[in-house]
Amino acid sequence: RLLIERFNLPTLRMVHRFSCGEIGADAASALMVPAGTYGTIWDITDFSFEDRLILFQRYQLPPGHRPIEIDEEKR
Repeated sequence: RLLIERFNLPTLRMVHRFSCGEIGADAASALMVPAGTYGTIWDITDFSFEDRLILFQRYQLPPGHRPIEIDEEKR
């Protein structure tokens, strides 16, 4: 919402990428799991006008994380 209201940059397209790999050291510490733990790495990239990249987010999820629901219905 902030990107739309302040900069007129709506998200027009999103790309989700999932992989399995070693969780980064900072994330492992924050998640209270041992360094070197493997988990799910979820990268989300948002694009706006002219397919310009406007936002990148990375989630690092430890083993046993609860299910995640993605609901893209507009409200």
